[in-house]
Amino acid sequence: MQYISRVKNLDEVLLVLNDDLIHSIIETNAELEQDGIIFGNDQFIIALKKLHKDGYVEYDGGNAIMITWEGSLFIELGGYKAKALKDANDALLVQMEINRRLQQDEGLKNLSSRLNQWTLWLAIGTGFLALIEIIKFLCEVDPSIKAFFEKTL
Repeated sequence: MQYISRVKNLDEVLLVLNDDLIHSIIETNAELEQDGIIFGNDQFIIALKKLHKDGYVEYDGGNAIMITWEGSLFIELGGYKAKALKDANDALLVQMEINRRLQQDEGLKNLSSRLNQWTLWLAIGTGFLALIEIIKFLCEVDPSIKAFFEKTL
């Protein structure tokens, strides 16, 4: 909740400054308070420094502040709240892709195991068939072998 309120406060500062005029820090803070956005002790200055660091606000180091073109564009595109939602959505999409690949790997492992089992049964069947064919061949070549199998079976 604290993070969302900070994001909202940064967006509110940009919205107040978004008229392309030069504002004073005191007037901007007062206008925000009228809109119900109240910053703690130095939180307003910290917010301005964050906006300046991100390139959305310029100030002369004194009392004058102004939104940059990038700041106007950023707030029109939804501001920090939209960015936070996009980042959360991107994280969700990444997690979904990881889960999909894990499920796919598990499925491939299961298929591989089943294929190995079928291959083993096929090898056993092939060996058994080869043994029968060898016995049939020996029975044709040597009649005593044929007689032996007729007596035992």
